[in-house]
Amino acid sequence: MTYLNKILKTIPILAVSAFLYSLIMRDMVAMYIHPRFTMLTLITALGLFLVGVSFLRPDRKRLHEHATPWAILLVVALPVVLGWMVPPRPLGASAMENREVNYATLSSNAVSRATTQEFSSGEKTILDWLSQFGTGPAASFNGEEATLVGFVYYDDLFESDTFMVSRFIVSCCTADGSPVGLIVRYEGSDQLPLDQWVEISGTFEAQDFNGTDIPILQVTELKEIEPPRQPYLYP
Repeated sequence: MTYLNKILKTIPILAVSAFLYSLIMRDMVAMYIHPRFTMLTLITALGLFLVGVSFLRPDRKRLHEHATPWAILLVVALPVVLGWMVPPRPLGASAMENREVNYATLSSNAVSRATTQEFSSGEKTILDWLSQFGTGPAASFNGEEATLVGFVYYDDLFESDTFMVSRFIVSCCTADGSPVGLIVRYEGSDQLPLDQWVEISGTFEAQDFNGTDIPILQVTELKEIEPPRQPYLYP
């Protein structure tokens, strides 16, 4: 194997290492996996770097000739190419189409087993409120104030002044993401694009939705925002 071939086979391994390291440096690991795996990602990046550099050692020539087929390296390189070319975007409304959300109880399968992290703002998240709604009748939350961040989701069940402010719970990676959301009423709902991230404030009021009384947030203030750096809620 020529030295040039060794370099060409080393490049995909080092590219994966560089890509993983760049995710950490750009604080974008959370776009793909739970932040608790950041250290493992760093260790993986370092390990791949050492493996790639070791390929250049002259005494490893015979091993590389038999253990590093080009097809395997191409498979390794493909996710890296896609990762660099396609900017990561958080799960949104389109992903909710394929996941179950129970509007009657304003919960998903993940609510009953998840607890959220505390954010620096100290505000309760969507999931925090959903967990509390199971502790008493809808009317007991009348007048409670809330400030929430999430993306806009519409459903055929919603009236023209209604949408759901939504987030995804991620336990491991985005593949296991479960949607949660709160129904809100806002006079300008029909002007909000699907998937638009918003920060909303208002008060809860028990109202009928699809035959069930539930706490619905009456929005008093709404701001369109960019997706947060950590778009998901983590158990």
